[in-house]
Amino acid sequence: MNLKLIFTLMVVATGLSTKAQTVYLSDHEGHTVYEYNEERSKSDYALKVTAQEEATIKKKLENFAKYLKSYSSSNNPKGFEVIHRGEIGQTQEFFHWSKNIHFDLSVIIFPWANYDGKIMWHCAECSAYFSILFNRPDRALMGYTIGDMFDKDGMKINTEPIEVGEQNGCKLYSNGIAVISNGNPLWVSITVKEYIEALLRRSKKQLEKGELDQTLYEMFVDKINEEKATYTEEELNSLAYEGDKMCGCPYRLEGARAFVKMNKDYFDKTKPNTAIQLIIVDADCIQQMDDGGLYFKNEYSSPEDIKAVEMLNKFNYADFKKFLE
Repeated sequence: MNLKLIFTLMVVATGLSTKAQTVYLSDHEGHTVYEYNEERSKSDYALKVTAQEEATIKKKLENFAKYLKSYSSSNNPKGFEVIHRGEIGQTQEFFHWSKNIHFDLSVIIFPWANYDGKIMWHCAECSAYFSILFNRPDRALMGYTIGDMFDKDGMKINTEPIEVGEQNGCKLYSNGIAVISNGNPLWVSITVKEYIEALLRRSKKQLEKGELDQTLYEMFVDKINEEKATYTEEELNSLAYEGDKMCGCPYRLEGARAFVKMNKDYFDKTKPNTAIQLIIVDADCIQQMDDGGLYFKNEYSSPEDIKAVEMLNKFNYADFKKFLE
């Protein structure tokens, strides 16, 4: 290949690269709009919701979206299009014990930009989002999985969430959530005895499903029973923690977390099933930063990610409590 051809190809490649650059339009007029997702609200779970209940939920979602617009960082922000999308939840698999209908409000942030010569905002790959979850208790324990472990009533067991800080008196956790609650505990600890029973329950189910052969199952059960025999009655009734024992530790080692399950008595059962009794802010960027911040961003963060962090920082979570019923 001659030098002239190489030079020509370099010029063409440079031109294509320049043309494909994204230029963000920080001064472009922005808008914040609300929409209700009719299609997503036709899931098997949502279809069990009556027309009257759905009408009530729609109104609550509209009111909360209107409230979010009261924050200057969220109301028609320059350089961004913000979509507030409300919908009824999709499943209740891990909190079947609750009669409260759960629903969500997603906040989706699109930056205005010149994409390859086209001024636009609707770029699926160039968006950031976080969600406001109503009456969705299982989200609190997501991200701390120890496998399919359940108590005798089908309550999922997991390790307790790791607190990273507080904002307006509401706690934020490392699995990307902020919890705005009615004051009742959202999860409760379990005993060593309960943890052992859950281990045996899981292994039996694995055997029945063919995920564990008979020999391994028997070895596992023998090992558990052997270790269980070393515990005193007091230790079996002690709270269970992570640690150096297969059956759960009856003491807390440094840095160890307790094994917990959802508190099925969290919700006030005398209230309507559409009543908002729990709000969880679900945002992947929630984490403890070296500078004391609670949301991740750095010099490489995109404009939409930075905008999401700005919005979340401005929210007064204590004020969210006025929506609890």
